[in-house]
Amino acid sequence: MQVLDTTTMSVLGTTPLAGFALDIAYVDDSPVTPQTGWYWNPAEGGRGFFLEQQDQFLFMAGFHYDTPGNAIWFVGQGPTSNASFASPMYMFQNGQTLTGAYVAPQAASSPGNLVLDFLTPATTRMTWPGGTVALERLAFSGATGVVPAQAGAPESGWWWYAQESGRGFSLEFQGDALFATGYMYAANGLPIWYVTTGRMTTPRSYTGTWLEFRGGQAMGAPYQPNQRVSPDPGPVSFEFSDARNGTVTLPDGRRVPITRLDF
Repeated sequence: MQVLDTTTMSVLGTTPLAGFALDIAYVDDSPVTPQTGWYWNPAEGGRGFFLEQQDQFLFMAGFHYDTPGNAIWFVGQGPTSNASFASPMYMFQNGQTLTGAYVAPQAASSPGNLVLDFLTPATTRMTWPGGTVALERLAFSGATGVVPAQAGAPESGWWWYAQESGRGFSLEFQGDALFATGYMYAANGLPIWYVTTGRMTTPRSYTGTWLEFRGGQAMGAPYQPNQRVSPDPGPVSFEFSDARNGTVTLPDGRRVPITRLDF
């Protein structure tokens, strides 16, 4: 038996959800091990899904938009079995902003459940309240496909600061490039995400700009391209001391230590 522990739940909020316990028996019978990284549907750009599997457990997030066009995110977690993954779509609100003081987030209403059926380690079919969507790994280094990270690069996956749980960063390294998203909360309390991508300055350092988007495709709605919000939220830099530890510098100059999330 495997129980979702308080450390794992703290990345979703600050404590386990009230009255929530996950107690799932599983058998290591999955013939497909999902690859860690960004997934998308090339015909529906502007939204994406970040997946990481550790042992038999998968932790994912979807970065997309609500019907009014606000950028929102959800997370899901659970075991994979027979190349399939199922989870509620957990949402949170009223947490820490990009440069604000720490505030513990609160659980919000879930929009429903989702299922991922993996066809290969790099392709999956997602069924959620919006229907069924085919997803594949995103290649962003400029190569013709997904390539391994350069020598000396940090680990791709979920990163966080344990003392400020409820927000975090999904980082993937391909070749000498980084694609990163910060998931957190807007000043009005709604979940929001920011993205940055570009070439690494060195294998363990990156400097770029947080970008914000809105007006993109909502769950179950026809495709529409997103729009970049101006002005940008500000600069960002990542510096890593080793494969699993680093620092993110936020637009206000605050340096926040981050580590790999073990779930």
